[in-house]
Amino acid sequence: KIVACSTASYSTALSTMGLAPGSGTWYIEGTVKHPSGTGGAWVFGVSNRQSDLDVNGYFPGSASFSNNGEFGYYSAGTIYNPGGNSTGLASYTTDDIMALRIVMDETTPTVEFYKNDVKISTTKNLVAGDRIFPAFTSDETGYDWHVNFGCTPPGGGGNADDNGYGDFDYSVPTAHKAMCSSNLTALTFDPADHHQVELVSHDGSSTNFTLNWDADTY
Repeated sequence: KIVACSTASYSTALSTMGLAPGSGTWYIEGTVKHPSGTGGAWVFGVSNRQSDLDVNGYFPGSASFSNNGEFGYYSAGTIYNPGGNSTGLASYTTDDIMALRIVMDETTPTVEFYKNDVKISTTKNLVAGDRIFPAFTSDETGYDWHVNFGCTPPGGGGNADDNGYGDFDYSVPTAHKAMCSSNLTALTFDPADHHQVELVSHDGSSTNFTLNWDADTY
């Protein structure tokens, strides 16, 4: 779990792990939090540029910073995208559980938005070839996200993905995976076949030393 807390107008936190093209289908939950229980403004969605993490005033889909590969679901009921916004959707507020369902193994990847396990709006097409980062935004101090990529959520949970990973409030859709390193595709090669490290003794002046393996093969 991560807690995304705002300290400035529309501060955005992105996942540190991006979803690569062809990597499968993924499920992420985020719970909206505010200490007073009312008010606030939040956005959640997807970005294809992890560098946007450092831009205050940015949220996914906002015209000032985004491109057509980014979408942001604003808490007042609009999904923003520079190619066209979806308006008149369900709003959300404190304690609502929002979710992303991201499909990366299609020719055109997609994202779907959910509020309390109910799909909101139509499926949105992402840009083929992009690496995707789930993104969570709040607009001022105290308007937080409790984001669950697969850990135990407070006061609920019990729902794992098909591989047995994760602990979500709602049932994980068939074939969707918790966004954790255990669900990453295993390497098809041995890194030791391509990288070697050796400690050598050095006399402080000579530039010569002898390796115990053939450097030409690595």
